[in-house]
Amino acid sequence: MRPICYKGANCIVLVADLTRPITFERIDYFIEVAKKANINPNQIILVGAKTDLFYERSVDSLYLSTILEKLGISESVETSARNNHNLEELFELATALAMYHKGMITENEYIFMKEEVKQRIKEPVPEPYEKLIRKCWKCGRSLFFHEFCDSNNKIYNEERLLELWENPVLEFYCCACYKELTS
Repeated sequence: MRPICYKGANCIVLVADLTRPITFERIDYFIEVAKKANINPNQIILVGAKTDLFYERSVDSLYLSTILEKLGISESVETSARNNHNLEELFELATALAMYHKGMITENEYIFMKEEVKQRIKEPVPEPYEKLIRKCWKCGRSLFFHEFCDSNNKIYNEERLLELWENPVLEFYCCACYKELTS
């Protein structure tokens, strides 16, 4: 993005993918661009996205803390758009930060609002049935329960899908391999 995109911004939200570390390696570029537009790192919220892909996560909290400290960013939130994890909290935090930097609220009001939001931010927790990752019998690709549900929820209810998922006798195939088998 060019500095003109940041012009007049009171808060910037930078999003990186928790399953792809390379997306965090480019954050410093966006910080430099923001600085050219007179945006300070304390006006930036770093978002780690895709907490729903718990078992594919490649960026841990320690690495994220190191990045925050190195770049001087004070705020971060881990989110998932898929399951609405911490999205409301992210937008409330961004709104409070923007209002503070625009001069609409005092520093004490901002700190109060921030602490209130931070108390509601939840750590990502895998759902119990996500612990069992199935493999495609043909290609060996990892299969996850939420993908299985997305593909079959018109045929079966979630309770039946869970029974099928936990059945050790059944063979599972990814969509590509299944299409190959049925054609």
